[in-house]
Amino acid sequence: MFSEIIVTWNRELLYQRGAAHGKEARGKGIHVLLGPALGALGRMPAAGRNWEGFSVDPYLMGIASAETIKGIQSNGVSATAKHFIANEQEHFRQGVDAISSNVDDRTMHEMYLWPFADSVHAGVGAVMCSYNKVNNSAACENSKLMNGLLKDELGFQGFVMSDWLAQMSGVASALSGMDMTMPGVYSRYPYFCLFRKKPNLRQVMDFGGTIVTHSGVPNLPARLLTVHSRMIVWMT
Repeated sequence: MFSEIIVTWNRELLYQRGAAHGKEARGKGIHVLLGPALGALGRMPAAGRNWEGFSVDPYLMGIASAETIKGIQSNGVSATAKHFIANEQEHFRQGVDAISSNVDDRTMHEMYLWPFADSVHAGVGAVMCSYNKVNNSAACENSKLMNGLLKDELGFQGFVMSDWLAQMSGVASALSGMDMTMPGVYSRYPYFCLFRKKPNLRQVMDFGGTIVTHSGVPNLPARLLTVHSRMIVWMT
């Protein structure tokens, strides 16, 4: 169900595995690796993404993810902690009518947020917000999640990217803490983008620039550049 490496209970092996991923990515000219997956935690046994994670135990998931992240980023490649957050099933998880994971505060902190906290402490460069809604608000335009829990409470210093086609709006997504639209989507899937009316962040600055600028979002490019600079320093 989950990655076999977790049964070794070996931190060093987890780090080396991450380092191997980072080295391969670096050799291919990849600057941001889209992993590791910290959610799903396995609440739904048939969930299609369970195999990407490490454990149903958030504590064990956090340790494994942190070691993997440190290994990946030792090669000057940013890791991405995903999918933020409570992304527990594949069915009905996309679009304006996506399913909502309704989670109380204690469960959020003790289960779903725990591995992300370990990832932030490990210095992860990026976080990917998920398709699903959380407490009836789309994860990629949920200020409570991205600004409140991730950036303020956990002190995350990197950038938040959308999953493919997970951006639900323009200005609202940016103000809610999403820093980057997943590249390539709008040219590859023009029908879906037109149908769902999801403007990318460049359009946000063109048409909603005054609102965004006066709301303190100019740190959006700063977060991207900070991660890039950190990865360069990591390699020197």
